[in-house]
Amino acid sequence: MTPRMWFHGLVAAFIGGAASVISSGFALMVMKPDTFNLGPALWITVKTVAVLGVFAGIQTAAAYLKQSPLWDKTTDRRAVAQPPSPAPTV
Repeated sequence: MTPRMWFHGLVAAFIGGAASVISSGFALMVMKPDTFNLGPALWITVKTVAVLGVFAGIQTAAAYLKQSPLWDKTTDRRAVAQPPSPAPTV
């Protein structure tokens, strides 16, 4: 894994978590249509979905960091080709 791949995974996790909040925005409009709607309260709906998106993105990014901790430059994680071991003698 390269630092670029690690960073790509971190960003992808954040975006995936934030994108899942879109369905929550629709659920808010169904559950509380007087407060969250696409009419006069559009700004409240957008702000609420944006805040929920940031928090969900942070949560999934933290889960990614738990699975793939910060990149350590001192440790080269690439597979190094090892020469074949000699055949055992009998």
